[in-house]
Amino acid sequence: MVSGIAPLVAGILVGYWLDKDGRRLMVVCPPGQTPPADIQPISYLPPSGPLPPRVQEAYILEPISARLVEVAPYGISTTYYMEHLLDARLAAKVLLVVDNGCGTTLTVQVVGHTQDTPTESGGLVNIGGTQTIAADGGRLGFGIDLTTDWYPYLGVTILSPSTPPTTGLVTVWAYGQRWRNIAQQQV
Repeated sequence: MVSGIAPLVAGILVGYWLDKDGRRLMVVCPPGQTPPADIQPISYLPPSGPLPPRVQEAYILEPISARLVEVAPYGISTTYYMEHLLDARLAAKVLLVVDNGCGTTLTVQVVGHTQDTPTESGGLVNIGGTQTIAADGGRLGFGIDLTTDWYPYLGVTILSPSTPPTTGLVTVWAYGQRWRNIAQQQV
């Protein structure tokens, strides 16, 4: 029996599908959502108990809720990069939230990359324009349109003025949904 069957109750079985390699899988998603684009339906059957033995993959949407980084944007540099980017390869929705705990107004730029290498500035691609975040408790949210601005890895860069702040932290949070394969989890 597969653990994690409870999420099947919260979603709607889309059906049994074939992935790009021809393997059979089952897809469950909440109302209004669609499965990853690289799979095609082969039949629509209702779930009954554990996943059938021939199902090699079963996708559900799981929530994304993570603190990506806390950065102290002071020092000799005026551009600050995240240590790691959000893995958005199977993301369905992404919201990045930036909290400014510094006493200085900062500039935030949403970025994408093909790898989790946020300090490789030559590989970062700017998504949209820069936004200014107010000092001492300012907060910005960036909803990323994954149909037009999707990159395998997403994050932000923080830019301080020519005289960087000397205290405080900037925190970047990620929220949303991503697909996860539950068929490989055994009880």
